[in-house]
Order: sequence, then structure tokens, then C-alpha cells
Amino acid sequence: MAGFTPGQVAGFKPGQVGELPPAAVAGFRPEQVGALPPAAIAGFTTDQFAALPPEAIAGFRPSQVGALPAAVISGFTPEQFSALAPTAVGAFKPQQIGALPIEAFAGFRSEQLGALPPKAFVAFNPEQFAALAPEAVAGFNPTQVGALPPAAVAGFTPQQFAALPPAALGAFKPQQLGALPVDTVAGLRPEQLGALPPKAFVAFNPEQFAALAPEAVAGFNPTQVGALPPAAVAGFTPQQFAALPPAAIPAFKPKQIKSISPDQAQGFTLEQLAAFTPKQEKALPEAFVNALSPEQQQALFNGVVGPLPTPVSALQFEPISKGSDLDVLIQGGLLDQTVLKWSPFRAQPVLPQALAPAPVMDTAIDTIDPWSLVPAFSDSVVMH
Repeated sequence: MAGFTPGQVAGFKPGQVGELPPAAVAGFRPEQVGALPPAAIAGFTTDQFAALPPEAIAGFRPSQVGALPAAVISGFTPEQFSALAPTAVGAFKPQQIGALPIEAFAGFRSEQLGALPPKAFVAFNPEQFAALAPEAVAGFNPTQVGALPPAAVAGFTPQQFAALPPAALGAFKPQQLGALPVDTVAGLRPEQLGALPPKAFVAFNPEQFAALAPEAVAGFNPTQVGALPPAAVAGFTPQQFAALPPAAIPAFKPKQIKSISPDQAQGFTLEQLAAFTPKQEKALPEAFVNALSPEQQQALFNGVVGPLPTPVSALQFEPISKGSDLDVLIQGGLLDQTVLKWSPFRAQPVLPQALAPAPVMDTAIDTIDPWSLVPAFSDSVVMH
């Protein structure tokens, strides 16, 4: 074949190409391959294609790649595929991608993968995906990721997923995220987690959540936290809760907060507890509040009520049980909005009305009867 000029090769017909012995095809140069008309490319046999050296494969043009029959594509070796120019790879059709042998996927380069049209990914299967090198996966762009079938996503290995650029994760759909293997979720990096669209989290299940490393949980942003299903919040470990940025806490909705259990209480930091809003505090389960340490309860109290006058902030708080004596110390001006904001204090007192202290006539609270506050007793906190 060395004696043929590119101009002569350009005149080849499919029948002529098909008659060439494999040994002759092995002598093709890149410029000769590039000169072949697409119709002639369609005449290649599997034996001929197998004989093409990688350096000759590098001469393929996009229009030629589109003409390759599936039977020929099934004979691609990793070395041959790796030699294809990214622009040529971009011409692959879904049925051609589906015909590629698994071992050929090991030859993908990142720039080749990034050149594939999104529609081609619908033919990817888990076995093909598993063969991709992590270095190649780094070439994914958002549009391609959004086109991946859930079955292919299920084939992601932890090493491959860790190589995905954060920008590409922004295209994940709920059904794709739900298909991720648990061991792959465990490899998420903080910047990857923070890039996932909030709507994708509706498919996260408790097992996937439990697999998240605390370091990854630190990547959550408020919008994502607000989109978490309550069942997923219930699956958080104390270590994961401890890693949540305090700025994300106010995004929790009441239905999510109600799913928090006493076993998770010790994972909350003082900064996180101080970030709870009054509306959120009302939704906290009694058992959770009772499981907090005195220091944690103080942080939650301070966050809900806000800065307190010195006499009140100096008071100590300790858990009591429903039905015990309620020791109330009322000092001039100290009730203010404290009792109204802090739900454990919004309780019907257990002392007889006759023993209740007289209303404090202070300008800040002279219209408040402390013994007629909302009767919503929860295992509570008392002021000494």
C-alpha cells in the first residue's frame, strides 16, 4: 500500500477495499486512511481492521468513523481506540458505542471521552463503564453525565467517581444518584457533594447517606440540606451531623427535624445548635432535647432566645422530668421574651396556683401572667 498516493486511495470503492489482504492493510499510512471515502470504509472486514496499526488509525476523520460497521467496531483494540483523534470519536453513534468491546474502553483518553456526543452514552452498559480508567472519566462534561443511563451509573467504581470533575456532577438526575453503589458514594469528595443539584437528593436512601464520609458531608450547602428526604436525615450518624456546616442548619425543615433521633444528639456541635431557629426548635423531638448535654442545651437555648441579660445568662439549666416540681425564679424584667421563645419553658406549672408567685410588675412584663403561658409541656429545662 506504500506506493499508493492519498489521491489514488481516495478513489477506492468498497469492493476494492474488501479485497485487500490484511497484510496490505497493515501498511496503510495515516494520510492514506484519511483519504479513503466513507463508502469505502464501510467495506472493511474485521480481519482487515484488526491489521490496521494504531498510527494509521490516527488518520480517521469523523465522517469515516460514522461509516464503520458495528461488526468492525467490535474488533477495536485499546491501542487502536486510543489512537483515534477526539474529533473522530465525537462521530460515534450509540449503536457503535454499544458494539465496542469492553477492553477497548480501557484505551479511552479523557479528551476522547469528553468529545463523545451525549446521545452516544445511552448505549453504555455497566461492564463498559467499569473498564474506563479514572483518568478518562475526568473528561466527562455535564451534558454527558446527564445522559448516562442509571444502569451505567451503577457501574461506577469509587476510583472513577472520585475522578469526576465537580462541574459534571451538577447534571446528575435523581434516578442516577439513586443508582450509585454504596461503596461509590463513600468516595465522594466535599466539592463533588456540594456540586450535586438539590433535586437529585430526593433519591438518596439511608444506606447511601450512611456511607458518606464526614469529610464529604462538610460539603453540603443550605439548599441541598433543605432538599434531603427525612428518611435520609434519620440515617445520619453523629459523626456526619458534626461535620455539617452550621450555616446549613437553618435550612432544615420541620418534617426533617422531627426525624432526628436521640442517638444523633451527641454529634451536634455547639455552633450547630446555636444556629437553630425558634421555628425549628419547636419541631425538635422531646427525646432529642433531653439527650443533649447541659452545655448543648444551653447552646440551643442561647441560639433560639438570643443574647440574654446578664442575670439570666448566669443562670444554670438542667434537665427535669415531666411531673416533677417546677422551681421558678422570676426576677424583675428577666422573663421578657425568654419564656415565650423557649418551648421547654412554655409549660403549665405543676405547683398549685395558690403557691404561684405574684406577677412581677415590671414595665417589660407587667402584662404577662407567667402561669398562663402555652400549656405545651415537654420534658423540660428548669432555671435555678
